[in-house]
Amino acid sequence: MVGALSTDLFEVPGSLAAGLLCVVLALLCAIALRSRKARCVVVADDFGISLERSRGIVMALKDGVVTCTSVMANGDAAVEAIEMAREHGLLHLVGLHLNLTEGRPVSDPARVPSLLLAEGETQPGTGLKGGPLLRGKMGYRTACAGGAIRAEDAAEEARAQLRWFG
Repeated sequence: MVGALSTDLFEVPGSLAAGLLCVVLALLCAIALRSRKARCVVVADDFGISLERSRGIVMALKDGVVTCTSVMANGDAAVEAIEMAREHGLLHLVGLHLNLTEGRPVSDPARVPSLLLAEGETQPGTGLKGGPLLRGKMGYRTACAGGAIRAEDAAEEARAQLRWFG
């Protein structure tokens, strides 16, 4: 048939087509990456856990070594950390570090009993004792594996920390 193109001319074996597609995608990625500036984000965790750590994080934020930080609502110096960030114009660089394992709960302890150590136990890793304490990382992990952590308790503590931060 005159004027008709043979489709045989445009058939490419599957492996060759896949290879060509990979080359084209690699070139497109290279072009896209060249047009973007690489960026490294450095997050300083545990802002508010202590005054010393919070001061260090503020210095690192001001020097540009750290990009942002996350405050632990139940840290011993959480309120002071937020005040430091506010004083230095850094509040926009502070996020929330939800913490269900260390320290004391932000919520009413009676509402989150499965997250807490038994009366009189010492929190592993911190040595904290007395009053309602969260289980610690390993205690939380063990309690989760044994089905002792109630999702409602974890959600209650997370909501309390979000309200504190908000």
